[in-house]
Amino acid sequence: MEWFTTCMEEGLPVPVTHGHRLKVEAKVTTITSLPSVLMTCYQDAKYSCQRITPLNHHNKTFTDALEILEKHADFLGGDNNASRALAFRKASAALKALPRPVRSMNEVDNLCDLKGGRHCKRVVQEILEEGFSSEIEDILNDVWFQTMKLFTGIFGCGAATSRKWYDMNLRSLEDIRNCPEVNLTTEQRYGLDFYDDINTPVTRHEAEVIQQIVEAEAEQILPGATVTVTGGFSRGKGTGHDVDLLISHPVEGKEEGLLAQILNALHKKNFLAYTDVHNSSYSEAAIRQIKRSQVMDHFERCFSIFRLPRHLTRDDGKLSTDGHKEEQTDPSKSPHERTTARTILPLDVAYRDTENFPQETLERDQSNSNRSTAGKNASTESRHVGTSSGRKQILRVDLEAGTLRDGGRNWVARRVDLIITPQSQYAFALMGWIGSRMFNRSIRDYANREMNMTLTSHGLFDKTKNALISAKTQREIFEHLKLEYREPEERNC
Repeated sequence: MEWFTTCMEEGLPVPVTHGHRLKVEAKVTTITSLPSVLMTCYQDAKYSCQRITPLNHHNKTFTDALEILEKHADFLGGDNNASRALAFRKASAALKALPRPVRSMNEVDNLCDLKGGRHCKRVVQEILEEGFSSEIEDILNDVWFQTMKLFTGIFGCGAATSRKWYDMNLRSLEDIRNCPEVNLTTEQRYGLDFYDDINTPVTRHEAEVIQQIVEAEAEQILPGATVTVTGGFSRGKGTGHDVDLLISHPVEGKEEGLLAQILNALHKKNFLAYTDVHNSSYSEAAIRQIKRSQVMDHFERCFSIFRLPRHLTRDDGKLSTDGHKEEQTDPSKSPHERTTARTILPLDVAYRDTENFPQETLERDQSNSNRSTAGKNASTESRHVGTSSGRKQILRVDLEAGTLRDGGRNWVARRVDLIITPQSQYAFALMGWIGSRMFNRSIRDYANREMNMTLTSHGLFDKTKNALISAKTQREIFEHLKLEYREPEERNC
């Protein structure tokens, strides 16, 4: 009966797990529930953004299981599975915020984001009783799930493409490389060549080094420019999938054209293996209305693969002016002071063949000195990178460099996104790019449903007053929403 009920809830047949089988009732010691004050406070927090959600929480065993269910639903695709994935994500967020480990179902039965989730509760209960979930074990051992994880790890490859390749009976990266029926995009070709690098977690040290490199170039081009590491690193994580850098300037408008010049400078020093530039599509209408399906904002940005010299991946010393590790460091100097544009410039890091780079890319910042012209160059670069001929020119630099997958090269590939934001939108952009994804969804739902406002990474729009609301800091955004401020490390929903 339990299996039949679950199938009706999910809208499709589900695997028979240990939880569905008849068994002798296990003797579970019921302990006292959480103190009533804590539970009342927690249950009153309807939205994840109202809760304190630390990175290191008390219920990782349960949340890991729920996140596997979420990923499995995402891989399946379709609206129904998207709803299921969201339910698993909400349940996981609820457990992450609990102030102590769950030891009894009594402690979770009435939580806002679990009380209607029979599937989630069944998994939690089985883990409490058996120490594991047979459903999770079945998913992890399933060839389809393993293959989907492998394929979606390719840069530029989503779940839909991965399902298509699986249906073509492809099971490995070599299968993809050798299949004549597979037409890889530029991103996917890079994703295959740099698969191991891109799927190796980026360390905090590496993120800081990349930030310093980009900041040094930005400072040379536009004094006062700021480059901030966002994402999980801002929330306290020690590793991440990529590095997200938010670039701005205290003076509104000075950031225009900066991205193209930074990319030119990085290209000349051979720090970039791949770039995909998107021009700003911002308008005030973008703030006034947000679509649930829309996950990207409208900032000017570049998705890139960064060549990080191997000797900079080790947190065992700073660079001297000749690009080598200092034997002794000056403790009076900060890491930023020791890693400057001068120390970065002479790095002998990788194959360099400027003949294969488009001449317009190499000479752009020399032939265009004013900001408005640079802004036009950003558009030109975006169009150039977006064309098949342009992409082939840039790709050839790496393909002619030798074998990319061997250990012979003295650099590693890291995914780096550079996002340009004007100062008036900086606080909103910073909050959006810090995340987490669940926190952003929650605070935007709260703004819409409780405050009749639209919150995006560009601003806050009061639909009652039909007016935009400005904010210089993240704290001011919380104040406008009448929410208690949460530090970034408390947003790990």
